[in-house]
Amino acid sequence: MTVLVVEHNGRRRAAALGAHPLLVGSGPECGLRVAGLAKAHFRIDPFGDGWKLVDLGSPSGTRVNGVPVSQSRVAIGDRIDADVLQFQIADGTVDDEGAGASADDGGTAFDPLLMELRRTFGDDRGLEAARAAFESACERVFGRMPPSDGRDVWRLIEITRALNSTRDPDALLTLILDAAVDMTGSERGFILLKNASGSWDLALARDFDQETLKDAERKVSHGIAEEVATSGTTVVTVDAQDDTRFSAFASVRGLRLRSILAVPLRARDRVIGTVYVDNRFKEGVYGEREQNLLETFADQAALALDNTGRAAREVRATVEEAPTSAPDDGAVPARAALKHDYAEILGESVAVRRLLHKIDRIVESDLPVLVTGESGTGKELVARALHEKSPRATRAFVRENCAAIPENLLESELFGHVRGAFTGAHADKKGLFVEADGGTLFLDEIGELAPSLQAKLLRALQDGEIRPVGARESRRVDVRVVSATNRDLRRSVDAGTFREDLYFRLAVVTLDVPPLRERPDDVPQLVATFLDKTARKAKAAVKPVDPAAMRALRRWHWPGNIRELQNEIARAFTLSGEKIALDDLSPAIASHRGAASPEGGLKEAGRAAQNQREREVILAALERCDWKKSSAARQLGISRQTLDQKIRLFGLTPFIERGKRR
Repeated sequence: MTVLVVEHNGRRRAAALGAHPLLVGSGPECGLRVAGLAKAHFRIDPFGDGWKLVDLGSPSGTRVNGVPVSQSRVAIGDRIDADVLQFQIADGTVDDEGAGASADDGGTAFDPLLMELRRTFGDDRGLEAARAAFESACERVFGRMPPSDGRDVWRLIEITRALNSTRDPDALLTLILDAAVDMTGSERGFILLKNASGSWDLALARDFDQETLKDAERKVSHGIAEEVATSGTTVVTVDAQDDTRFSAFASVRGLRLRSILAVPLRARDRVIGTVYVDNRFKEGVYGEREQNLLETFADQAALALDNTGRAAREVRATVEEAPTSAPDDGAVPARAALKHDYAEILGESVAVRRLLHKIDRIVESDLPVLVTGESGTGKELVARALHEKSPRATRAFVRENCAAIPENLLESELFGHVRGAFTGAHADKKGLFVEADGGTLFLDEIGELAPSLQAKLLRALQDGEIRPVGARESRRVDVRVVSATNRDLRRSVDAGTFREDLYFRLAVVTLDVPPLRERPDDVPQLVATFLDKTARKAKAAVKPVDPAAMRALRRWHWPGNIRELQNEIARAFTLSGEKIALDDLSPAIASHRGAASPEGGLKEAGRAAQNQREREVILAALERCDWKKSSAARQLGISRQTLDQKIRLFGLTPFIERGKRR
């Protein structure tokens, strides 16, 4: 018998590794209960002829043979470290000190599952009553009768919980595909999703080792996957080479595919994509069990994808950064290559050109856009560019700051009101949605929107209809909504102060405006522009800038960003003589040296030390995850967007960092 052994409080504890998952932790549902661990620390699943360890998001993590892992194959002789405890996989027996019934106890094999059901659904009745409610509970969760294998239902419950708690779109796709491959014993898996034009694009491809496939477009039968997505019906074949249904599919013959199982991803009565698994070498891999299991799982996966707005993944992918290291100058198109001239957005740096390239790709669409960035970076300029270069340019661009109007007045501002709706409503008022009909509505500081108005804004975005305060009837409006915030809205969602469904409605596309400290090469051009505007306003000649002053302007970290720079230039222009010298700048800027300045003292030194420590922690996480950003973000407890910002801020790339160690 193969067992998992741990020495705890001077005693040997062991549990059998059998045909069912073994949950390890301190919780009552665990097959091996050990005080001091997380409630559910890790799980060991049967996997082929061996086992696979899955860390369950434990605070201290899990290591296999000294290496931190989220998932890993394990075998006899492997050492597993969890917190301060050390486990070993070995040949042996289960002692009386074990955690209770093992997975091979026959009559009690379903007990952990039933306890899990009882805990999941809040059923406080006894175990026998839970056993009687087993099928109805599963049908309530999965929308159909469960597979006959209790282990499969256990797996579905755990994965469903993981799907519902995963908000990162990339992490969600990976979780879905890895689970589909694992549950069906497949060699490879693919997910296709509908893009903005209505066609089907490959979103992700993974193999049984949970690695992303390279050149995946040429490894999947698009014909089969698209037929499933279009028809909404499952396709399963014992041997695709002999299946007459696929005789016309050149990809099936060219790829020499054997076993194929493709299931529609159906959310709210519409198909948003396909999950496709296959095996090129074995016939008859997929039977009734695998089909039932994958169809049940696909229903839950599709709902999770739909809830994160991931059905629009291919549209969003056109404006997301590449998943590898940040590109160099040559990887981002020059401004001359863009379809439109964004003259009001100044700069030639890589960061600015990357932003303009994203704008250029989505400017002619009607997709909602969330513009993020620090205060003073120019988020409204981006919103105006999205309007002025779009087909809506001939209609109104309407702006509102959600933080500037009291909650009791903002509803009327947005949706209008009818005469007599409230005290002081002496006449009908259109509202901003009606004013922007056919054009663009820019909602600045969207993160400040009150919860009651969040619900009403969500309805307007979902239905395309608004109802003025006091009115009995709604009216349709055609408005593109562009919103902006200097907050981390994902963190607000986690904190419960911002609706998750509204977030995903607003952030179909996210544009992150870089802070000025990340684009110091643009400072001279910005300075020249602001000097010209200031001189024309003052009806005076443009003043030159002393090189020492320009160096100081480039060195400053600009907490107020472009707005601060513009104010600094206007001030220096007024106070200076024939040219702007170093002494004409604000004392903090003039004395700053990029680290601890005389003005900053210990505060600046502390900030520099903190930044260095933060850089080291992020770099360590990236290296542990082999530079897979989504995995590193999960380990660090931050969003993928925040991690991307930090990578750019600290100038981290795998090529440079690995080169330093050589």
